[in-house]
This record gives sequence, structure tokens and C-alpha cells, in this order.
Amino acid sequence: MRPPIGRLLLFASPTLAGLAGRALKGGWWLNDFDAVACAAWRSAHDLPLYAQGLACPGGRPAAYVYAPQWAWMLAPWADEATITPLRAAYGCAYLMIMAWMAWALFWRETPGASRRDRAPLLALSSGSAVACGNLAGPCHAAVLAAGLAGWSWGLIPVILAVAALKPVYLTYLLIFLYADAPWRQRAVKLGAGIAGATALGALIVLTGGTEIEAWRASLSAVVVDQQTGVGFLDAVARLGQRAGDPAVIGLWCVFAGLLSLSGLALVEVRRAPPEARLMVALAIAQLCNPRLMDYDLVMLAGGVAVIADGRPRLQAIMLGVCSLCLVLSLADQTAIAIRLGPALLAGLVLIEGWRAGRDGALGRAFREAS
Repeated sequence: MRPPIGRLLLFASPTLAGLAGRALKGGWWLNDFDAVACAAWRSAHDLPLYAQGLACPGGRPAAYVYAPQWAWMLAPWADEATITPLRAAYGCAYLMIMAWMAWALFWRETPGASRRDRAPLLALSSGSAVACGNLAGPCHAAVLAAGLAGWSWGLIPVILAVAALKPVYLTYLLIFLYADAPWRQRAVKLGAGIAGATALGALIVLTGGTEIEAWRASLSAVVVDQQTGVGFLDAVARLGQRAGDPAVIGLWCVFAGLLSLSGLALVEVRRAPPEARLMVALAIAQLCNPRLMDYDLVMLAGGVAVIADGRPRLQAIMLGVCSLCLVLSLADQTAIAIRLGPALLAGLVLIEGWRAGRDGALGRAFREAS
């Protein structure tokens, strides 16, 4: 089938325009990576990692919110006068990774997700989400590559490594729940992933030394209070609730649980093939991500397209949501677009999941998968 180049370019226009504008205006690139590189430089020079106004030669860093071990690991490569060499090396790798992701998510043939249906999801991206160089890109690429390669047990260490950087990406364990495999096998792998995550968390705390408390304070200040993202935590914060409160955590568990079950109902009732199940799991993992960020939204493409595949009503709704986001982005209302789009798509998943299970088909599908 001929690639829908026009549609791809149309819905990618906010991202392309943002990148072009930054290049023409001489804007700064990779500022999110600067935080990691700067922390590594400061570690190499025996300076605090989580100090206010984090700074180092050659960078314009955002706040460093990762575990201290990552700065320590990179310190041998940051022991220079500036972080410029480290930025250059990462920039080259990041460019190749993002190019591969664009191909894998929007260009390659994907069972149950036509390129025509995936293209509109580009409207949820933005130039700044790409230009910031956040480690989320390599994290998503690692999980996507391992999943497409058909790794089974090998996916567990990949997801744990990603979660060691960004704990919210433990939602990728949904891949095992949605797998085309007997329920006992799914449960064993999901349990192994959860056990591995628990052990990894303990290891980070036990080996973090005196920096662990500073890391926790940084997480609370930045993730919980200042930069709650564009998903669940952002929504409750706008309603006056603090992200770390027990009631909010409980509400998120209900929200994520319902979304996860809805996605599971859809892949089971429709008897989705393995790759389609992977794409749905990747998308639902992001919708469940409590601190959903703009650079995470690209991972919705395949899964949303799978859910809408062959169903004109759903395809029309999805196209309408993405078209609205496109118009908002072009009208310089990207902040609204990247919040409204995921919220509407999450609602669509919940409704379709309920419809998939209400007639008893879900029970039959579960019994057949056992």
C-alpha cells in the first residue's frame, strides 16, 4: 500500500515546525540530557548532584531527578573541562534512535495498525519534546526494539533497566499481561518483573549512600510539585490535590486498573495477534503512566490504531481527536492539545473495553487463553 506521505507530513507539521524554528532561531538542544551530563560532570568533580541551580560548563541543564547511580556511572566520561563531548556523543546516538523510532512507529508495516491510522497520532508530538533530548526516547526505543524482536524473558531486564531510570515506566510490565500466551505463563513473567522491580528499588536505596535523601527531595519538589506532566498527576493537581497524597495514589490505582483491564479486554475479545498486542500494551502503559509527559505520547500511535482498526466509527473518533489536537497545536495551544488528546483517547479505551466485555465475550476469550 502506498505510504500516506501527505497525511504524515500534515500531522507531523507542529513537530517539524517546532524543530525548524528552534534551528533557525539558534535555540538550545538537549537541555534534558544536560541535566544527566551535568550531574555526571559534578560527580566527577566531587560536587553535589541535587544542588539548586544545577550548573556546569557547556550545558543548560534542567533539574536532575534521576537516581545518583546514573551520574556516578557516567562520571568517567564527563571528566572533561566541559560536558560538550558527552553532549555531542549523546546527540549523535539520540538522532539515530529517534529516526529509528519514527520509522518503527509510523512507517514500517504493522499488523492491525495501518500507516494511515497511525499518522494522525503525530499531532500529539511537538518539536520541544524531540529537541529536549530526554532519556525517555532511548528508554521507549529499547522496550519497543525488544518487543518487536520477540524477546520474552529478555524483556524483563530491559524494562527493569528502563524503570531504574524512570520508575513510572514500570507500566511497561503490561506487555506480559497482554501477551499471546497461556495465563500461567503471563502471570509468572509479570510476577518476575514485579519481584525484579522490588529488588532493584531496594538495591538503588541501599547503594545510594547519602545522596538518596537528596534524590527523594528532588523527586518530591520537581515531579510531585512542579512538573506533574500532562496526564493523571497533572489532572489531579489542577483539581487542587497533591500528587503524593494517599487518596491520589488510590485513585490512580483505580484509574490505571480500569484502563489496563479495558486494554486487556480488547486484545482478548478481538484475538489480537502478538505484535498488535504489543502495540496496545505500549499505548496503555503510557495512558496509565501517572506522570505522562509530552515525549511519551509518541508511543500511543500503534496501540490506538490497533484499537480503531477496521471499525469506521472508532477511526472517525480517533481522527477527530487528533485533528482537534493538530488545530490546537497550529494555533499555538500545544499545552492544551497534549493534555486533551490523551484524556479523550483514554476515555475511548475505557468505553470500548467495557463494550468488549459486557456481552460475555470476554469470559469466553479468557477461558480460551487459559
